[in-house]
Amino acid sequence: MAATLAARGKEAGFGCRAVVADCAYFVSDDWYLALREAGLAYVVALKPHRGTWARADQPHTPSKPPTP
Repeated sequence: MAATLAARGKEAGFGCRAVVADCAYFVSDDWYLALREAGLAYVVALKPHRGTWARADQPHTPSKPPTP
């Protein structure tokens, strides 16, 4: 529903630089796809267990900060 609302806002002429979401809410792959198909940029906080695309030499999941 959130991706649909963001896409409708864009179609109606509302501008935004990026859609921002907190990982505390459920975020599905369909949600990412809907935003990409609508041409909307997005920033999402990832849960530590959820991986994402990255170059081979970069981390694919969020990491814990180093302990002092």
